[in-house]
Amino acid sequence: MDFLDYVMCRVPDQEDAKYKDDEDAYEDDLEEMQTKTDAIKPKDFPYTFYLMDEKQEKAYDEPIFSSYKGPVYWNDCGRDFIVDPNQPKENFQPENMANLVYSSLTPLKIYEGGDKPLTPN
Repeated sequence: MDFLDYVMCRVPDQEDAKYKDDEDAYEDDLEEMQTKTDAIKPKDFPYTFYLMDEKQEKAYDEPIFSSYKGPVYWNDCGRDFIVDPNQPKENFQPENMANLVYSSLTPLKIYEGGDKPLTPN
């Protein structure tokens, strides 16, 4: 899963020397990367990510798994840990966190599986 992190969970380093003398350069680069990424990613993909260079763009089409071709499900913390607001206030105290009432939504099937390997694309 380091592969997904590499392709979809990176942003340019704002402390990079190339941004030191031009305060708009970072935002300009982000906008350019976002435009390029938006043209590549599925239109209804619900998350923002930046393909920052050609190496990342190439990796975007590489298989995620070396041999697994079955179904793949997706969940994120916003779907997986939904705290019930209608519970005793003491449950929110650090010493009572184990008593928190929460629920989870069913993970979304994002890939049916089949002959083709799953890629970030």
